[in-house]
Order: sequence, then C-alpha cells, then structure tokens
Amino acid sequence: ERRKRERERERRIFIVMDCYFGTAGDVWSKALGAVLDLNGSCAKDNLAVLSHTSETKVTQGKSLPCFVLKTPKGVEQTTTAASASNAVVCIDGLGATFRTALVSNANLVTSKHMYPTRSNFLKSKVDAWIDVVSGSVKAFDTLVSPDKQKKVKKQQLAMLMKFAQEDLSKLFEDCEAHLLVNTFLASEHISCADVLLFALLSGLLTSVLGTSFWKKHPNLTRWLHTTHSFSCVKKAFGETLVFCEKEPEWNVAAPKDEKKKKAKEEKKEKKEKKAPAANSAAASLAGLASLAAAPKAEAVPEKKDEKKEEKVVAPTPTPGAGAGAGAAKEEEDPIKKAKKAAKKAEKEAKKAKMLAKKAAKAKAEAEKKAKGGDGKASKKAKAAEEAALKKKKQKEEEEATLSFLDSQPKGSKKQIDKVNIQTYSPKIVEHSWYSWWEKEGFFTANNKHTKGKTFTIVIPPPNVTGTLHLGHALTDSIEDTIVRWKRMSGFEALWVPGTDHAGIATQTVVEKKLMREKGLTRHDLGREKFLEEVHKFAREKKSTILNQIRRLGSSVDWTRERFTMDDDLQLAVKEAFCQMYDKGLIYRNTRLVNWCCHLNTALSDIEVDYIDVPGRTMLSVPGHKDQVEFGCLTSFAYRLEDDSGELVVATTRIETMLGDTAVAVHPDDPRYKALHGKFLVHPVNGRKIPIITDSILVDMAFGTGAVKITPAHDPNDFATGQRHGLEFINIFDDNGLINGNGTGQFKGMKRFECRVKIVEFLEQKGLFRGKKDNEMRLGLCSRSKDVIEPMLKPQWWVDCKKMGEDAVNVVRNGSLKIIPKDYEKTWYFWMENIRDWCISRQLWWGHRIPAYYVNIEGEAVEEGGIPGRNSEQESRWVVGRNEEEALENAQKKFPGKKIKLTQDEDVLDTWFSSGLFPFSSFKWPRETDDLKAFFPTQLLETGHDILFFWVARMVMMSRCLMGVLPFKEVFLHAMVRDAHGRKMSKSLGNVIDPIAVIEGITLEGLHKTLMSGNLDPKEVEKAKKGQSADFPEGIEECGTDALRFALVAYTSQGRDVNLDVKRVVGYRHWCNKLFNALRFCMMNLGDDYKAPESILPQEMPLF
Repeated sequence: ERRKRERERERRIFIVMDCYFGTAGDVWSKALGAVLDLNGSCAKDNLAVLSHTSETKVTQGKSLPCFVLKTPKGVEQTTTAASASNAVVCIDGLGATFRTALVSNANLVTSKHMYPTRSNFLKSKVDAWIDVVSGSVKAFDTLVSPDKQKKVKKQQLAMLMKFAQEDLSKLFEDCEAHLLVNTFLASEHISCADVLLFALLSGLLTSVLGTSFWKKHPNLTRWLHTTHSFSCVKKAFGETLVFCEKEPEWNVAAPKDEKKKKAKEEKKEKKEKKAPAANSAAASLAGLASLAAAPKAEAVPEKKDEKKEEKVVAPTPTPGAGAGAGAAKEEEDPIKKAKKAAKKAEKEAKKAKMLAKKAAKAKAEAEKKAKGGDGKASKKAKAAEEAALKKKKQKEEEEATLSFLDSQPKGSKKQIDKVNIQTYSPKIVEHSWYSWWEKEGFFTANNKHTKGKTFTIVIPPPNVTGTLHLGHALTDSIEDTIVRWKRMSGFEALWVPGTDHAGIATQTVVEKKLMREKGLTRHDLGREKFLEEVHKFAREKKSTILNQIRRLGSSVDWTRERFTMDDDLQLAVKEAFCQMYDKGLIYRNTRLVNWCCHLNTALSDIEVDYIDVPGRTMLSVPGHKDQVEFGCLTSFAYRLEDDSGELVVATTRIETMLGDTAVAVHPDDPRYKALHGKFLVHPVNGRKIPIITDSILVDMAFGTGAVKITPAHDPNDFATGQRHGLEFINIFDDNGLINGNGTGQFKGMKRFECRVKIVEFLEQKGLFRGKKDNEMRLGLCSRSKDVIEPMLKPQWWVDCKKMGEDAVNVVRNGSLKIIPKDYEKTWYFWMENIRDWCISRQLWWGHRIPAYYVNIEGEAVEEGGIPGRNSEQESRWVVGRNEEEALENAQKKFPGKKIKLTQDEDVLDTWFSSGLFPFSSFKWPRETDDLKAFFPTQLLETGHDILFFWVARMVMMSRCLMGVLPFKEVFLHAMVRDAHGRKMSKSLGNVIDPIAVIEGITLEGLHKTLMSGNLDPKEVEKAKKGQSADFPEGIEECGTDALRFALVAYTSQGRDVNLDVKRVVGYRHWCNKLFNALRFCMMNLGDDYKAPESILPQEMPLF
C-alpha cells in the first residue's frame, strides 16, 4: 500500500509538473533570481530561467523529464534529476532537479550549496517537502482559478485536491516541528532550499491558507517572515507578504461534476411533470389518510378481514363486467396505501421507543457520573489527579533540594553527589555555580601577561534608567560565548563590565518619578538635592542590572566593573575635554541646535525621532491642551515697500514668519527680475525685509518660487543667512513661548497657539492666501515626544571633519574591520557626511563641562555679556581640569584684571563619556598596568543601531587622544524585535525582562512590571492588551541555558531577530533531553568513576 501510494504521488507530481512550468514559470524565474541574488550572482547576464521541455532521457532504465536552464547569453544546459553526482536521489523530485540545474550550470557555481548540510537524511527530507508542495500548489491554483479548471479532468482534479491537502497537512506538521529548534530548513543560515520552498508556498498564502492555519503554525509563520526579510527575496516577491484574510484553514473546495448536476436537475423536472397525476390519486386517499395515524391494534386486523371476505364472496366476473372490475381495482389501491402508511407509523413508533430508551440510558449515565461513577470522565479526572500529585511531589522535591543548596555557604562548590533529582529543573541545575566561579576568580584577568597573549572586550554599558531587556541579553550571550572560547583557547581574557549614567534619559525618569510621588520639580529641590535623588535612583537600578548580568551567566571581571560617573571616569572626561580644546577640536559657537522646549535642553541627532506626516494631521503636543495641525502649507503675502504689489510665500511653520529677515528668489526666475534688491514690509512689526537672490536654496518649480528666510529657526535658512549676512532674530524663549523680539501682540503666546492666531491676523489684514496639504517629516524628542524646535544657542562643539576622514581611512585600508562587511557602506556614508558635534546639554545630571566664563570686576553686564545667552562673548571662556587651572589660564588671557569665574551650568553629551570607555575604564589618563596590558582591545561587539553614535565616536576619540584604534574588529549583531517583527516598546508591552524568561512569570506578574515604569495610564492599558495577546498563560520557566542558546541561535537571521519566547521553551525541552542523556551516562559509569585529567583524541574510540 505504501509503494502504491508513493507511485501515485509521483504520478500526481508529473501531472502537475507538466503544466506548472508553463503556467507558473514566473514563480520559478523569481525563485531563481532570488537564489542568484542570495549567492552574490545577481548580475543581469547571469539571470537564468528554469523551464520544462517535452524531451525525456532514459537513466537507469527510467524515462525522466528534462529541464533546460536558459541564460540571456543563449547557453542552454539540459539536465535531469539524476544527472549530477551530488544530487540526492529523490525519484525525479523538483527539489533534486532544481538543485541539479543550479550545480550543473557554470554561471551559478558558488561557494553556497542549495543544502549547506552534511546530512543526506536532511537533504532528502527537504527535497521531499519541496516535492509535496510543488505537486500540491498546482491543484489548489487550479481550484481557485475557473479558467484553469478546464484543462484538467474534474474527477482527476478532485482526487488531486484531496491527496494534496493530506500531503500538505503532514508536511506542515513536519516543518513546524523542524522549525521549533531551527531557524531555517537546512542550516542556521538561509539557503536556496528556503528560497525555493518560499517561492512555492507564495501561491498558497494569498487565497488558500486562512488565519486559523497560521495561528496553529507559529514557527512556520516565523520562518516565512524571516525568509522574506532578506533583500533578495523581497526583490523577487515584493516588499510585503499578503496573507489570506479568511478564517478557515483551507479555503478551497473540490469542483462539482457538471454532468451529475445536470442529470439531477433533469430527474427533478420529470418528477415535477408527474405531480398533477399524483394529485388526483391523493384526493381519493384523503378519506383514508386517518388510517395511517390510527392505533396499530385496531386498524390492521380490520383490513385483513375485509380482504378475506372479498376473496370468498366476490362473484366470478362476467364478460360484460369489464368496467366494474377496473373500478374495483381502483378501490383496492387506496387500501394498500393505507397498509403501507400503517407500517411506516409502526416503524416510527419503534424508533421513538428506541430513542426514549437511549435518552433514559444517557440520563442514568449522567447521574452516575455526577455521583462519581466509573465513566470516562472519572478516569480522566483520576489521571489528572495523579498528574497533579506527581507534580506536587516533584515541586516538593525541588523545594527541598533548593533549600539544601541555599543552606550551603555562598561561593562554595556545588555538591553534585548530594543533589539527586529525577526531572530537569533549571533552578537546581544552574544553582550555586556562578557564585562559586566568581569567588574562585575564574573571570579575573591577570595584567602580568602570565599566558603570553591577551583578549580584551568591553561591554556596551547599559543605561541605568531601568532594567535589562532581551536585547541586552542577546549582547551578553554573544559576548560571553566569544570570551569563554578565547579563555579556553589559552588567552588571558578580560571582559570589562559597566553601566552608563545616560544623562537626559535618567534625569527625565527621575523628574517624572518626583512629580508622581512628591509633586516636586527639580527646581523645587535645587541642583544638589536633585543630584542626590538621581544618584540614589542610579544606585538602585545599577544593582538590579548587575544582578541580571550575573543571572545571565556572563563571565565578566567584576573586579574591574565601571560606572561612567565614577571618579576615575570623571577625571578622564575632564582630561579629554581639555586636550581636545587645546588641539582646537572643541570650540564655542552660536549655532542651530535641536531644542526640546519641554525638557529645556539641546539634543543630539540620535535623540530625535522622525515621523512622516502625509498631509493635514492633528497631533497632540506636550504642554498644549488642544491638538496641533501639521502637514499643511500655508501661503500669505508680503506687500512691497512702495505698495506697488505683493510677493506670496508659503511655509509649514507660519509662526516663524515673526523672525523673517529676507525673502529669496532664484536669480534666473523671470517672474521676479524686476523685484531684485527691493524691500517688503513685515505686517506685524513694520520691519523692512530685503528680496535677495539665491540659486542654492530656491527651486523655481516649487510653490511660488519665493522662499521666506528665518535664519534663527531653520537649518537651510541659517546657511542662507550666513551666505548673505542676514540678521538672526530669535523669536522663542527656552520654553517655546513667543518672546518680545518684534513679535507685537503675539508676545507670551505658546508657539502653536500663535500659529492659529497669526492665520487669523493675516486674514484680517487681507494677506492670507490659503492652505493645502503638504507631506513632511516631523522631528520629535525621543524622551518627551515634544516637537523639536531649531533654536539658535551658544554651545560647545567638536570639529569632526578631520577625525571623520581618519575614521574612513582606517576602514578602507583594513586597519579596522567591520563585520558584517555590508555595514561598511553605512560607515562611509556617516563619516563622509559628518557634521560638527554639539556636546552641550542643558541638564543637571552628567559630567559638568570644565569651562569657565570670565567676569571682570567693575564692568557693566552689557559689556561683559551673560554666559549661555546670545549676548555672551566667546573670548571670555577658559577651560581647566579644575577651577585653579582655569583661573591661571584666565589671568594669562586677561593680565592685571580682577577676575571672577563662573562655571558652565551645562553638562556634556552622554556619548562624550561613552566614547572614552575603552580606555577610561582602565583609569586613563594615569599610566596603569591595566592600560598597558589590555589596551587597545581586540574586539567590540554591539548592535548595528549605534554604529555611528557610539562606535564611530570611540574610534575618533581614541585616535585623537591615544593615537591608536580602540579595537581591531567591530562585530555587529541583529536587533531584537518581538515575534510579530515589531520594535521593542514599553507601550506595546513587548519589552521582556530576561529574568522573567529564566524564572517564568504569570500574566498578572507581567502586568505588574508595567506599573513600576513611567507609562501614562492609556499606554499601560495598551501594553496590558499586548501582553494578554502574546502571553495569555504568562511565560513558562525556561532557565538561563535555554535562553542563551535560543538567543545565540537567532543571530543568523540578519538585521532583525523576531524573537518568539515559545522557541525558547523549545530549547528548554532540548536541555531536558541533554539532562536525561547525562543521567543515563552517569547511571552506567558507576559511583567510583573518575574523569581523566587529560583527554587524548587519538586514543579515543571512533564509536
């Protein structure tokens, strides 16, 4: 039967194959294109198409179908499923055929094979999956397309559909189990097999497989999304995956046979034609209809007696009595009908009696079960009770063992011989080891080079704003794997742990906490008291983070743990600032910055999130009760000075017109030739506004071809103002309120309230010219979500041009390697277009800038200026590692003057101190033994999202201050997203604490974690819904080993990791298998077994 079924399946495959290559050649072309792109052969002259021919070849006594691989060069290579020596024998399957075609074509030979695995079993298994899908897709494709149904016989098509659905169901279950512990089909990397199976399944996604199917197959769904995330697959099959939105698992049905349907309809019509004749007979039976419902005991005997009398009394008919005989026959027919009706009634009575008997029996069984009878339900209840008792016993055993382990001295070696458990428990297996490792100093590196060679790596210091999430766990798991491998390879391995003070993020969290708990602001407390609160918060979070690192099993050197606000690191920050200032790389200047009006501070580019606004959109802005309109282009007119006409301009930020100091037109625009050099009049303050020409800024084809210039509030206008020497007028204060710089009646208004009032003002003046939708990008503060306002502020800047060029060169010449190599393009883009770096932050928490403003006694405030305001004088600033040094420098600069110094209130950008971490963690600028032994480091491992913001700054600052690269290689891992591919976000409820996965947590426990943060009540409810949807039963206990194993296995996915916690549970089951295997080994080795002190591979048995 099995062989018969296999032959039938092969026949079906050939039937479908015969027409599939003709009708769906596009799918194969896309698949092959994606394979070529995957293998790096995506040139157009190598793009090939696999097509079916009518030829056959005889191989080993069998006639096999042929396939031709056609390339644009005109070369054709004919191959069969068994023509290549390395083809897996899969009885003419498409998998083997496709792979053979790839291998046999010279244009496609690459270092990657279709199946990068040595397992022939796995190769044949994947081949079988491909065969099943390729044979089934055509059947479903034909069923959903009426035009294609005509090409195949209906009976054959119904059979194809039936068997195809059976085969696919088995295949999907097999794939689901396989993908539970594997990222891809043939290895932990994507291969041609994945692309081919994806290409085949793409036909089933849109119309056949419904939502119920994908809910039952989460691992298969994850594999589809992961495969599709690769650029080569997206290029071939589109940017988005389109799934069938219907609920049922299978959304096709076998076509009905039209001939049978027609025959049934004809039979029905014949019955309807006979209906009138039957109606006359029914009328004669009307009087006897009651007999059918009469009691059986009375009706039947009477009928029998009548029949006997008729036989005895009836006279012999005479020749002339023919008509009478016919009438008597007609009278007999109703009696027969009545008898039949009586028999039918008798049967119905018996049936009703039987049903009543069954109902009584069912009722009795139900009562018996309710009383605790021996039914099936009671057996299940008994089994459940036994399972509960067994589980309870295991829990008691586990608690007793844990109690024993907890009673042992902390740091003592685990007594394995006294731990006897029958089932795998991560808590018991992982207990005690780390404290023993730490006490014994296994992770402490020796700076005396006892092993002759060193390997150093610093941890990307996590922020002390909260706790670690699964993204940090991925980083630590990868780095621990590398460090342990180096340590076992004979290196003096050092892994430096640390945490980052995260200036703006931590200050924001503490400020919210103070307001929520005490109703106070930082200004209510004062700088010193507020910093005490922040230090207290940072110590608590730091302790939690370090405990999480320990629970993850990270083999860091705790004797060298660092915090970016430690005294040694603060000394390093001051030294770096002073040295870079002396070299002319740090300077003071008044320029545009990203200003957050809600937090009153400048922001770096990484702290600004951009959103796309497609058109007129109402958004909520902190500090404003009503929503604010964005995505509109507002037009208004400026009148000419001589009142001879007007000039219409347009803007998306109408409130900035208060600071306009010019209007620019293109010098070649014929519409405005006559206006060059003339002036306009500002309608609010009467300011004269010149009309200037600028070919760089103005696009004649956009809008009216005239552009309003606000140099103090727009980056492009700022550059234009510098080119033309325009006046820079700031119209906002630090809180986003309109100031008094020529703003008239709008002084004191909030910026977005002013936006509405100015439109009303222009309408009254007759200068308003309308609004229209305008697509735009809007910058938001990543912390407060306030709309970023470009503001003109005096700040400290780092000249990055020369350092950026040097950073490009070290990568180009191979001194610094970036892995994966694809990110070199990102590196070049950022560093070749690098701008000067604003390092001032208007905060209290952080490294206070070691710069001092010089005030000379006896001079007026207007003469000396005010530090931090636009009136300050840049020449009045001096720097020093302390106030004494700064005073000495000031006296050299202003000899003979009585000087009073005022230290800058601002702090440095967090990335400034983080950029020093590879050498400041070894107590630079002092020449310590650690600095000599372990710097420069060998490797930096981190996420690709901070390649520019952290990695580049470390390279630039190390080259500037130390003269060497801080590391030789940069390894960038993937970003962790949730199972749905969404970015980790607290408001979505998908940010998971690694301890929750290690120890397990209930849904209620997950909800409680949301309450300890700073989420708004609305965001908390949204996050709870997300957690309930993703973790309805909470998270099962997985243990550290399973979590680390799963995270490291995920790293082959590329840019993004769609982490499904259920897969971690699968690795926990794998740990259970390993545990049982070791228990079996220990049982057979005996109690007196001792492990050998050394292992010689050449002396070990082969099996």
